[in-house]
Amino acid sequence: MPQIVYLLRHGEATSNIERVWSFKGGLTPVGIKQAKYWADYFKDKNLEVIYASTITRAFETAGIISKQIEVPIQKCDEIVEVNGGKFMERSVDIPEKRDYEFKLFESWQKGEWDRSYPKGESFNGVKNRLEKFMSILVTNGSILVVSHQLTMMVFMRSFCVNHPEDINEYLLSCAGVAKLERTGNNKFKILELNVKPQIS
Repeated sequence: MPQIVYLLRHGEATSNIERVWSFKGGLTPVGIKQAKYWADYFKDKNLEVIYASTITRAFETAGIISKQIEVPIQKCDEIVEVNGGKFMERSVDIPEKRDYEFKLFESWQKGEWDRSYPKGESFNGVKNRLEKFMSILVTNGSILVVSHQLTMMVFMRSFCVNHPEDINEYLLSCAGVAKLERTGNNKFKILELNVKPQIS
């Protein structure tokens, strides 16, 4: 039976509310509620392990799920969020950042993978650490990966055989899930994309 891999973007965090690109900040009450929703969803999915980014908001999301379904967590630096360089600790809405990112995503879509955020990471830089992450992934049984929006975008664009053409379609919402099926060595097929928690 093919392995199923779930990619989960962390729940809503204080940095999301503050609209700041940061590695700091934990979950909001909404984010905790989102994580509890997914914990209930995953309780009958027979997960073998949960891989979690070491950034607080992702590790807190994974911790809530792990505690409820009693599946171990493995912390991984390789799946932390993309380093935005000079845009870190600044508003995600500043025009300079918006304009630069629009052009950057256009260049990535054309295959210019070495283009990077100013003093930050490139697509290839993130892909390289994801390839290291792949080397520790178990290949049997279902697994959950709790990470971040841009990192998972690079993951799906790099390793999914049926990825959408528009790079923006990979951008998961807070607590959004992508369900993948392993099709080979470091190859996956997207079965579902950006499934959101049904909470009120």
